[in-house]
Parts: sequence; structure tokens; C-alpha cells
Amino acid sequence: MSSNLISGTMSNRYLDQSGRLIPIKKKNMEIKTKNEALMIFELLGIKDVSSKRQVKNGTTVYELPVKWMNSRGDASAVRYATYESGYVRNVSPWNSTAWQINKRYESKEKYWSTHCKKYFSNSRYKRILINNEDDRLVYLANYVLKNDYRKGNLNVVDEWTKECISDSHYKLHQAKNDIKVIINGHRYNLS
Repeated sequence: MSSNLISGTMSNRYLDQSGRLIPIKKKNMEIKTKNEALMIFELLGIKDVSSKRQVKNGTTVYELPVKWMNSRGDASAVRYATYESGYVRNVSPWNSTAWQINKRYESKEKYWSTHCKKYFSNSRYKRILINNEDDRLVYLANYVLKNDYRKGNLNVVDEWTKECISDSHYKLHQAKNDIKVIINGHRYNLS
């Protein structure tokens, strides 16, 4: 993206004077167009990592430049996908299945039971599909800003931090097995 687009009026909505993203939860900070969404993706370093097959099927996968870290200190990429069918999902490797992030609504339905010979009603939730590709991109950009960046759920994890966390985790579990007792000023290790 050209530098004149970033230095234009659009950047004033999202950046402070030093060029950093403004972490304000104002309604006027909502992204409304595809161009704004793509500009935010470029500013945040969010990249399209779709494979050839995914592109052929109408799927676009975006990867955030930060990692999600579990309690063991393992870091993995955060990825979101938009599908031609209208779904937007979190497809990060740490999810056991793709997590649907489309909004949902409650649907009440009636059906006839041939066994009981009467009508039954039930309610279930259905997802609101986003059929337009531009609207899916805008929805994803707003979702990522609201749920990942503004809440601070993501951490940038470098190798040194991972090593420190792993060492601390190891030392903590090693210390649980050691039983130390002090009797009359003398320290005894009972492990």
C-alpha cells in the first residue's frame, strides 16, 4: 500500500502522532469499508496466508503477526478465515475445530413427530451468514480489533521469553517434589 494512503486522512482515525494504533473503544473507530480493513491489516501486519486450493475454493486465511501462548509456553499463530459460503471462523492451530465467529440468532421451529403423533417445538441458534466478500473482510477486521488487540489477549512471544517461562515452569514442578524442613536452625532435605 502506498505511503500517501497511510499518511492521508484515514490514518488519523487509527494512528496517533508517532504512528501507533490508537487503543480506544469508540464507536467512530469502527471499520466500515474494505479499503479501511485492508489498511488496518497492513498497519497491524496481518497477512493473507491462503493456499492455492483455498483461494480456488473461495476461502481467504489471514494470520496475525502475534502468537497465542498456552500455559506450557508453546506459541502458535492466530489465524482467521473467511469462506465464500458466508462463514468467518477462527482456524488457529490450537483450536480443535474451526471456531465460528459469525453472529447468531435464535430460531424457533415446530416439527411433527410420527412416533408421538403430535407437534413439538424447539429453539436453536443459527449463524448469520455474510454473503458479500467485502462485508466479511470488514466484519473480520472489526472482530480482530475488538477481541484480540483492544482486549490484549495476544502476546508477542520471542524465544528468550519462551525459554524463561519453560525454565520457571520446570523449576516450579521440581520444587514441588523437594520437601525441606528446618529443625533447630538446621535445614534438612527429605526428598
